Amino acid sequence: MKQNKVFVGPGNIAGSAISVAKSLRLVGIDAISFSYNAHPFGYPCDYDNVLFENPFKKQDRFLFQKIVLNKYTLNIIWAFQKLVLFTYALLKYDTFIFISHETFFNNNKDLWVLKFFKKKIAFLFVGCPERDPTDIINQIDRGICSYCQDEGMQNNLNCYNANKKKKKIEAISGFADIIFAHRDTTSFIRDKRKIRPFFCIAESKTDRNDICNKFSKSIELFITHLPSNKLLKGTENVERSISELRVLGYKFQYYSDRVSHEEVESILAKTHILIDQFSVGNGLLGVEGMSNGCVVICRTAKWFREDFPELPLVSCEPEELKKTLIDLVERPEKMLSIALNSFEYHKKFHTPEVVGNYYKKTLNLT
Repeated sequence: MKQNKVFVGPGNIAGSAISVAKSLRLVGIDAISFSYNAHPFGYPCDYDNVLFENPFKKQDRFLFQKIVLNKYTLNIIWAFQKLVLFTYALLKYDTFIFISHETFFNNNKDLWVLKFFKKKIAFLFVGCPERDPTDIINQIDRGICSYCQDEGMQNNLNCYNANKKKKKIEAISGFADIIFAHRDTTSFIRDKRKIRPFFCIAESKTDRNDICNKFSKSIELFITHLPSNKLLKGTENVERSISELRVLGYKFQYYSDRVSHEEVESILAKTHILIDQFSVGNGLLGVEGMSNGCVVICRTAKWFREDFPELPLVSCEPEELKKTLIDLVERPEKMLSIALNSFEYHKKFHTPEVVGNYYKKTLNLT
């Protein structure tokens, strides 16, 4: 029997390309990840930063460099590189897993060619790039679009150009065999039979003894908030609640910053309470918190809890955060119990082996 060869990429949102490829390799599937551009937080790929990067700083370029390498010549170089990669992938791979709506070409015309050659196509819909802001599920119960204030992101993602966004997502989903997605990103998918649950992947070097030792009474409490986007993560509410706890006399260390992927694990390894976000549910960071035995505070919408009924996150509204933190800080045995349950939940649903087998089975890979 011929073994499937799987292409993952060329986008790498939240490190999805490399994590999916690794998870498939762990269960015996020949999968390789590619990323057109370097990830802003340092998530690697098997073949990273594939597109040529201008070696000259914009402000320091000489006239000749500006003539040779400008937006027009770079677009020609990139188009050629994309064509080469597409041709190579078409000849070598049987299954293609695309991250979000990014395929080989900006116009997604490569999907027609892949289908003509009977290639299997899957998409991972990861959030805002595919989300319909007008869908009621994204407007009620503090859905992410009901409070998003990031105007730059809104413009980049055509949030107020629904027809353009809808046309793109409908078109690419029509070529897909399977789409892995949460309920809030499925509005534009015509054939709902293609939809399967989406699970983030996180590796873990932690065990139960590590978690028990971390929550020892002799160790000072460590609270973490890692906002990749302060507007979407509700950082203002977090900072206010932390300040109020300190005024009340509670002692703890607090860390909040945008950090690289390499730094996340070392920070979470010593974190007791991870404050994630206040929208509809958790993403990769929440899973990474659970994999490191943290108590993860993350507001979850009713529909999200219905889709993931065993989820051990501590859900609260932003205005309830101070009260929630006090309840946890004053009950260390409760924190330890939640941390251990979270770790077990990660092992059940989010390890590379578990998710790798899930993708392998769902995509019928051999």
